[in-house]
Amino acid sequence: MPYHPAATTVALLLLAASAAAGGARADEIVRHPLPNSDLPIPSAVEIPPGKTLVVLSGAGAPVSDPAAPARSLAAYGDTRAQTVGALTGIAGTLKGLGRRCQGGRSGRAMAPCQA
Repeated sequence: MPYHPAATTVALLLLAASAAAGGARADEIVRHPLPNSDLPIPSAVEIPPGKTLVVLSGAGAPVSDPAAPARSLAAYGDTRAQTVGALTGIAGTLKGLGRRCQGGRSGRAMAPCQA
């Protein structure tokens, strides 16, 4: 199966934006859960006025094995390696912007993004 950077980027952004919703005020971010699911990925996220939304471009997983065939699964590693690589890159980009990752519900996967 070929690697799809755009799909991974969207999934990682949703993962990074996900957290439990509840008792939201008008100035809070609202995360709507997926119907009939306990996955930590929201079906939608509402950003209220006054909040900053940072959209990253090209935030996919880096190549972890340059000797592997280009654009192959082996070049990018397993799911964990791709996730850690992409989140580490996202954390670096956000740090360069003076921001940090926060939220998320998957402790191990989000470790590179925690401040």
